[in-house]
Amino acid sequence: MRDPKIVIGVDEAGRDALAGPLVVAAAAFRFGQPAVQARYRSLRGEKRLTAADPKSFSSPVERGVLDVAIRHAAVAFAIVERSVKEIDARPTRSVLAETTKLAVSRVLEELVAKGMGEAPADYLVLLDAGVEIPAGIPCSVQAIADGDREVWQISAASIVAKVHCDAHMVGLHAQYPNWRFDQHRGRPTAAHKALLKKHGPSPVHRKTLHPASGAEGLPPRLEV
Repeated sequence: MRDPKIVIGVDEAGRDALAGPLVVAAAAFRFGQPAVQARYRSLRGEKRLTAADPKSFSSPVERGVLDVAIRHAAVAFAIVERSVKEIDARPTRSVLAETTKLAVSRVLEELVAKGMGEAPADYLVLLDAGVEIPAGIPCSVQAIADGDREVWQISAASIVAKVHCDAHMVGLHAQYPNWRFDQHRGRPTAAHKALLKKHGPSPVHRKTLHPASGAEGLPPRLEV
């Protein structure tokens, strides 16, 4: 079996959030391409960031620097977002699988248009094992345990998805400041749950994933 020409890393952000969208990113790289790196300079000195090592970056600023480098290094990438309304309408598992398939399809279309590969064997899609493999992707797909830590192409897609999702949540903070989306980015932190108890849900909170917060109008739910 010959090696693929293109490796496509795929990952999501916001799947377990209490508010905001679900985001899936797919990023394509040439087979054998080295892991994306970037240099970050701060008052503390210069630091080398790499998509192959999640421990090399920790702050949103560092993640943003890598995001720019990843988008530049990728031969194609796609970001697909699903709204709170779409997430509440169906099981999150189904929404995630369909969104993953759409992100991969968009990348494959771009690659074909650029003349980068022609046959299904030219492409390999890599997913984190926590994501269900969607049916109907016309090339080889592999799910890898702890893929966002072990495989740099998946980690790269994770960074792109997270930066996009976080930026969306910071934007929502301007509309709904009581819920401090700029701090927790919609994640189920203790501070976020405390704000839910105090204010109840905002229009961008997911009704199907709310914790048993006791907020008025919310049905009891298991903690996320």
